[in-house]
Amino acid sequence: MIQYARCTYPHPNVEYVLGDLLAGPEFELNETRFDKVFCIYTLRLIIRKVDTLRKCYELLKPGGQLIIVRVVIITSLRLRILAVRKLLIPAVKFLLKWQ
Repeated sequence: MIQYARCTYPHPNVEYVLGDLLAGPEFELNETRFDKVFCIYTLRLIIRKVDTLRKCYELLKPGGQLIIVRVVIITSLRLRILAVRKLLIPAVKFLLKWQ
């Protein structure tokens, strides 16, 4: 997936990094800091969620952003409308601004 992202979405200001967040030496705090950390459709698969989120926060530069994307199935129409207003619309506005 990392190689696919590098080839398909190259950008001079983007670095794709792969590693074990909790055990890998490639994520030393003194050397590596990120503007943005994305966790896309993976948080539900992580066993040590609190440790992982804490490490993500530590790896952010001051003012950096942790962006978590996950699938939520909402059966109530009223809750769907609320979710679109409160979550989806601000997320889309943020992503358009970030580009």
